[in-house]
Amino acid sequence: MRLLHSPVSRQHRDIPLFLTSSDAKEHRTVRGLRYGSSFLEGFMEWTGVSTREIPRPRSLFLAPPDTPQPEAERMRLLRPDDPSANIQSH
Repeated sequence: MRLLHSPVSRQHRDIPLFLTSSDAKEHRTVRGLRYGSSFLEGFMEWTGVSTREIPRPRSLFLAPPDTPQPEAERMRLLRPDDPSANIQSH
């Protein structure tokens, strides 16, 4: 079986992000839009890395959602849905 993911579909860009750990004591849902450009900064915060340009990286999970970017939102909403994969036919 081969699964393909379309780069032009909405699901290609709307990807859920989750954090898991062995010492988690609760389940929390954090809703909020994150653009790919903020992922690097969030990864830096998670791994404890900083630079002169980004001395205090923002957390992907605790920081407020990214400010909507009108052009990116317009393009995201114009993308078609990815059709469901029929895994029974393979």
